Amino acid sequence: MPFLGKTPAQGFVNSVTKDDFTPNGTTTAFTLSKTPATANEIEVYVGNVRQEPTSSYSVSGATLTMTEAPATGINFYVMHIGGTTQSSTTLPGGSTVPGDFNVSGDLDVATGHVGIGAVSNTLSALYIHENDSSQGNTQLHIHNNKTDDAAVLRLESERTSLNDVGQLLFANNNSVVAKIEARSAADDGNLKFYTGATGSGNTIVERLEITTDGRALSQFTAKAWVSFNGSGTVAIKDHHNIASITDHGVGEYTASFTNSLANANYATVGMGSNWETTNTDSYMSVHGYEGGQTTAGQRVRTIRMRFDAGTVYKDPKTVNLVFFGD
Repeated sequence: MPFLGKTPAQGFVNSVTKDDFTPNGTTTAFTLSKTPATANEIEVYVGNVRQEPTSSYSVSGATLTMTEAPATGINFYVMHIGGTTQSSTTLPGGSTVPGDFNVSGDLDVATGHVGIGAVSNTLSALYIHENDSSQGNTQLHIHNNKTDDAAVLRLESERTSLNDVGQLLFANNNSVVAKIEARSAADDGNLKFYTGATGSGNTIVERLEITTDGRALSQFTAKAWVSFNGSGTVAIKDHHNIASITDHGVGEYTASFTNSLANANYATVGMGSNWETTNTDSYMSVHGYEGGQTTAGQRVRTIRMRFDAGTVYKDPKTVNLVFFGD
C-alpha cells in the first residue's frame, strides 16, 4: 500500500519523544531531553492546548522558554516531532538496502571489513580492511571472487618504527606477481618495482629502483656514465652517478662513483677521441687499469694506437665511460 505524505526512510525509524514538566507558576525556562533544530520541531501543550511556536515559546539549544509561566498543577508537556529525532537501527545479517546508500558523515566499521559486489566478505569484488596488524594493515583489496586471499590488486601501507612503505600489489589468485613500493623519506624515499621470478611461485624480485635524485637502478640500466675532457685540467662534461675524475698523469684517470656499486664484477665500456683539435690522434683506446676496478670506481688508461707512430699514452679531449652491473 502506498504511503500518504512523506515516505519513511529505509533502515531508519522515527522516535517521537515526550517531555513532561511540573510547572510551579513562576518558572519559564525548562530543559528539553533533546535539542530541536528550531521551535517548529516541537509541539508544546499547556492544559492540553497546543501553543504557537515563537509566539508562546522559543527554543535555544535544549532550553525551552515560555512567554508566560505555566500555572501550578496544569498539564504541561512537549512532543519532539522534528526530523532530527530519527535514530538509526541495526539491520539484521543478510539484509539488503534497496536503492542508493548515502552516508553524509563517517562510516565506521568496528571489526571486519566492508565488502562490495558479492554476498559475503570472502567473495567480495572490492573490500576495505580495518587497519589491523593481523590483516597486514591492508587498506584496499580488489578481488576476483574466489577466495579471501585471491586479490588481483591490493593497496597496502606498512608501518614500522623506522619507516612507512606504501605498496601496490598485483596478484594471480593468492600469488603476488608484481609490486610497486614507495618508501618514505625516513627510509630512503626511493620507488621500487618488482616482478615475479620465473618458476619460483610467489617469489618476487626487485627489477628497478628510482632514487630520489632521479637515477634509475637495475641490471638493465647503466649504473654510471661520464663524458669528460682529459686534456689539461680534467673537466666533467656530463655524467650520471659520477662523483669525480682523478688525473693520475698522462693517459690515466679514475672515475669515482657517487653511489658505490654492489660488487666489482661490473662491465666497463670506454671510448677516447682527440677529434676536437685534429684527426692525428683520433684513434684512442681505453683500457682498464690492473686492479683498478672496485665498487667505488674504475681506473683506466687512454692509449693512442697508430700503425705509423706506435702506441703511446695520451690525454684525449674526450673520454666516455659507461658502467653496467649490480
